[in-house]
Amino acid sequence: MNVIERRLEILRIMNAKRKSNVAELAEALNVSTRTVQRDIQALITVVPLVCISGNGGGIQLLDGYHLHSNIFTKEEADVIKSVMQHSNEYEKKILTEMLKAYASCYCPVENT
Repeated sequence: MNVIERRLEILRIMNAKRKSNVAELAEALNVSTRTVQRDIQALITVVPLVCISGNGGGIQLLDGYHLHSNIFTKEEADVIKSVMQHSNEYEKKILTEMLKAYASCYCPVENT
């Protein structure tokens, strides 16, 4: 998982749970707590995440803020690209639009 995929996964987790902590995120992503801390520092500049210190603290997504929950993972985008190879032109057009809208890792499929 690269840095972009990992940060998107943090956002997915935060969107679903609303509150977490560095240790939980590190375990879920199978990375160090320091890596999660760096990711959170980067995400705070573009997403309203709040860090709460002390007992019971953690990272919280501000109330009322909801991320777009329909973001494809790289694996999901790869499956769609694979399906596109066996689709008619109309289906390819629809699948391409889905990838453009929901796959942060989207890159056009080469004609084969």
